Amino acid sequence: MRRRAGIAVAWLAALSMLPTPVALAQTNDSARILFLHVQWREGTPVLQDWSVRPGHVKPRAAADGAALRVEVQDDAGRTLWQTVVPDPRMRRLESHDPAQRDRAAAARVIVENAEFTLRVPVLREARRVEFFAEETGAAAGSGRWRSLGQLKLPIP
Repeated sequence: MRRRAGIAVAWLAALSMLPTPVALAQTNDSARILFLHVQWREGTPVLQDWSVRPGHVKPRAAADGAALRVEVQDDAGRTLWQTVVPDPRMRRLESHDPAQRDRAAAARVIVENAEFTLRVPVLREARRVEFFAEETGAAAGSGRWRSLGQLKLPIP
């Protein structure tokens, strides 16, 4: 009986020295996400803070309403990755409509100093993030976008 207990203890000690899946995930730096804390100032995006965490950027559903196209680019301006996100500068406000008692009035307003967090994949060649807005008056999905500015990426 003592011999079996000794063997069990030896096996447990040996197994505890093996790397666990959690430890392996922490050392795997092949898939990382760059979290960018961005603020709009005077119509230009400004990087406030950033951090890197392990993981994959999940695909987003199509943006409803006003949207920004975000491109991660290399030094030559080639797009390495892109996504479309809801425009963080646009807010929908609701208030009581005095003309119709049972209804609320809604309006979209532009927030000048909007802040948001953007998730982009860490890519070796990435040097900047450029933001685009759909052209005013263009039909939704027309493919006409204008640049709103860009951020130089911190190189993690």
